[in-house]
Amino acid sequence: MNEKSSLQNLLVLVTRPMPEGEKLCAALRVEGAHPTYLPTIEIVPLLNEKNLIKCMNDLDQYTLFIFTSPQAVFQSVALIKKAGPIFPKTLQVAAIGLGTAKALQSAGFISVIYPEEWSSEGFLALPLFQNLTGQRIAIFRGEGGRDLLAKQCEARGALVTPIVVYRRALPRVDDIEHYRELLQTQKIDIIVCTSGDGLRYLVHLMGADYLPLLQHTPLLVISERLIKLAKELQFDTVFLAANASHLAVIEALYQYKGNHDVSC
Repeated sequence: MNEKSSLQNLLVLVTRPMPEGEKLCAALRVEGAHPTYLPTIEIVPLLNEKNLIKCMNDLDQYTLFIFTSPQAVFQSVALIKKAGPIFPKTLQVAAIGLGTAKALQSAGFISVIYPEEWSSEGFLALPLFQNLTGQRIAIFRGEGGRDLLAKQCEARGALVTPIVVYRRALPRVDDIEHYRELLQTQKIDIIVCTSGDGLRYLVHLMGADYLPLLQHTPLLVISERLIKLAKELQFDTVFLAANASHLAVIEALYQYKGNHDVSC
């Protein structure tokens, strides 16, 4: 990442949903890459405002708010602020990783707890979560996400209130033929995918006729769970970024390009 043009000629298919996907594309352009953007997940707001208002009314009873993704922040913070609570000093705010922490900080939450390992497992390994007896926790999350965090918090003595604020849906893509043509002409050097649903939806959107081409295209993911899923979907070549941050994705792309001949 020393030279602006170091990713020159690298055509990257970015599938991350908005707004983070657009931000990743912008960061890739700064590095000289040629991102093409196909968000394979549509984020649909699901927040039940009554549930959130009840949570805000009982704010003094909570010790911790946990946000499991940047989308959980984007879809809930406006209504949290609308409720206008004065947060007690005993209430802590936590994020599943640095990206979520940055979203919270941008929304005005200055002190945010997050793990170095961006996962539920890394989160649960923090000293704060070893004994949760008597604590009341609200978890802001998407529909159908992993239940590990809530179950483990309950097993450690906490009373957990899940607040589902969005769901992931298959988007309508009117110009899907454009992306299929990029596959067919082998112009895509590598695909970036940051979630299981995003990868499944990509396969669905491209269709069965293009599946072999998709499977032969190198794929960059952000977790061991996604590597396992990619192998189940029979992708030939899968690379792992250190975490879900834009910086980690770009660093992984530098490593990929350094080991492969990418020309015009």
